[in-house]
Amino acid sequence: MTQEAVVTILRGVPALDLNAVTAQWERMWPNHPPVGSSIRYYFADRWVRFHSLPGSQRYATCEAEYQIVLDRHNTILRELVATTVYLMTVRYDPEDAASGTEPVAVGLHPGAVKWMRVVEPDDPEYALDLYISSQLHEPGCFDQVLRYIADDRAREVIIADTALRWLYHPYDGGADVILATSRERDLLKAKFSDWLSARADGH
Repeated sequence: MTQEAVVTILRGVPALDLNAVTAQWERMWPNHPPVGSSIRYYFADRWVRFHSLPGSQRYATCEAEYQIVLDRHNTILRELVATTVYLMTVRYDPEDAASGTEPVAVGLHPGAVKWMRVVEPDDPEYALDLYISSQLHEPGCFDQVLRYIADDRAREVIIADTALRWLYHPYDGGADVILATSRERDLLKAKFSDWLSARADGH
């Protein structure tokens, strides 16, 4: 996939080279595009899901519960994250009902540049434009977009380290994490076992 290198300097982060990012993605996650809701099925041996509220409650109903949601996301991200991370989001085609609500459209993905277009193999008329940015990770830096996702106002978001060794896919209700190895997955799973689903399939 040939792309022009894009110079994007955001909060002191070096230029983002889309060709290099794409090459690294294809090395780490071959033959699978960066679509959060589907990639976990292909790497199930390295996947774990954490719920964002006690008792697997799906949505926050008060500020105290929103704080629990954010605390859980940020706690896991602190376990994973390097100094610089990628934020990946999508934009839908204009005729899609969700068009205009995506993070990049509502100002929750600053510095985003268009990365690639993903076409659904079984439905060629369905496609997503993927956007990416890099930024320094700081505590709470993703809180606005994480809260937006928690209210089911955005989907298909991925946070990843710049080596793309791990992927963090928040959704309304929790987060899917895919690690580089099964051992790393097992260690993370054991550390936050209270946040796991009670279901046998881990969902």
